Amino acid sequence: MESSQTQTQPLKEILDNLLRRFGYDKKMREQYALFLWNDVVGEHVARNAQPTQVVNGKMSVIVNDTIWLTELNFLRREYIEKINETLGAEVITDIEFKIGEVEQHVQSPHMKKKTTDKQTPTIDEIELTDEEQARISQAVADVDDAELQEILRGIFTNQSKRDKWQEGKRARGLEG
Repeated sequence: MESSQTQTQPLKEILDNLLRRFGYDKKMREQYALFLWNDVVGEHVARNAQPTQVVNGKMSVIVNDTIWLTELNFLRREYIEKINETLGAEVITDIEFKIGEVEQHVQSPHMKKKTTDKQTPTIDEIELTDEEQARISQAVADVDDAELQEILRGIFTNQSKRDKWQEGKRARGLEG
């Protein structure tokens, strides 16, 4: 005779399983790797090199010039190891550095705010609408674990701001 008792599973476990099943756990870690960049490389490097995306474990980073390109290519393995160590998993497998204009950078909570007179706002200066914030709050509302809820809120907020930032760049003809 089978027991009619059901085992309860913590919401964090259920969420982790769902994220894994649909492949979002990897995407979330990749997004978090972008956020970690400034802390991993330090303020001086962050002013001259910023990640733009992570696709299938490969992080793309824009650097100001060939000097930074050369220097950071030498430090590539070290940065990959530091990011993955912080994430607790092998998320970043390679970093590709490209020369371009490093207009702004995402602010780490541990770094001072960078000021600029460029027209393109920093991602931190991008404001989400009440509707966007409500959608994010609703998406994380059922997560009981407060720490996980805040991590998810940060990831969703950062991604929404990054999307708006990219849209703004495209609208101004700065990116194809």
